[in-house]
Amino acid sequence: MDGWVDYLHVSFRGEHILFSSLRLGSFWTFVLSSLLVGAICLFERFLTALSNQCFQPRWASRSRILSAGWNASLYGLVTLCRLLYMLLVMSYQVGIIAVVVISLSIGQFFVEYCNHPQVDQDIHVQEALLPGSPRHRQNRTKPKPDSIFIHPYHSNLARADAAAFELGISGDTELVTGIRPADDQGWEHGKGRDVARELFGGG
Repeated sequence: MDGWVDYLHVSFRGEHILFSSLRLGSFWTFVLSSLLVGAICLFERFLTALSNQCFQPRWASRSRILSAGWNASLYGLVTLCRLLYMLLVMSYQVGIIAVVVISLSIGQFFVEYCNHPQVDQDIHVQEALLPGSPRHRQNRTKPKPDSIFIHPYHSNLARADAAAFELGISGDTELVTGIRPADDQGWEHGKGRDVARELFGGG
């Protein structure tokens, strides 16, 4: 190849850009080559997005053979585009390499933008991560609640108080309040066996 070198360079040495008639010998041929390179890279990103989304036209979904043929054709086009811009990068021309990278990045940006719909920011809780931020200081100044309600089913303390109240071991507590008959003396110390026999109907 006339003018081809195997190292990075920025000069126009007459490298062929895919076609024999397109030689990189001036700035205008570089502009024309950049348009061709950009179109190939954007087309490859578009086909890759279709392949990743398993897109198929209606006629291709009628049978397994048509579906497999569509997917294979799409894969072949994607592979061809990737081989083409690989050959373009092998020209070692820094401008062409930059055009390939920028074009692929632009194509990927539109792919990501279309695949991820806009998210409503109102549904997310915005929490400050840094302790010194104003939002964090504002959250720290909120008053502490006087009491926090915990359902007795989820509170071991409340369940223990309820069991003690039912057995007559203790009286009313902060979490358990009940009405006990006046003649109920409770479970006195040293009479646990007698009270247990009476509760379970023993002799």
